[in-house]
Amino acid sequence: MVKNGKDQEDKKKTEGYYQKGLVYGQQSDAEGAIECWQKAVELNPEFFDAWYNLGNAYHMEKGDFNTALKCWKRALELKPDDTDVLYNLANAYREIREFQKSSENKSQRS
Repeated sequence: MVKNGKDQEDKKKTEGYYQKGLVYGQQSDAEGAIECWQKAVELNPEFFDAWYNLGNAYHMEKGDFNTALKCWKRALELKPDDTDVLYNLANAYREIREFQKSSENKSQRS
């Protein structure tokens, strides 16, 4: 019986962190949003929406493709048919290739 109460408390905490992250995101506070969503996935590693939004924040707000990819890959493990995650992964890989090509072209000109 005690475990069920703890589970409910953790679920409320997780949802609270997630919702707070949404508020931070709406206020363009990427650091605050990332911190909240990170806490949400620590409490519930199977929280798809938190993983998905973490990926978005790392990609769009921080320009951190590697961390974004890790987050989206985890989200994809949880929902393999999610088209939004697949779309974001495809775009991120395309951007990485374009960046690599641009870097290669610059180094060839030097």
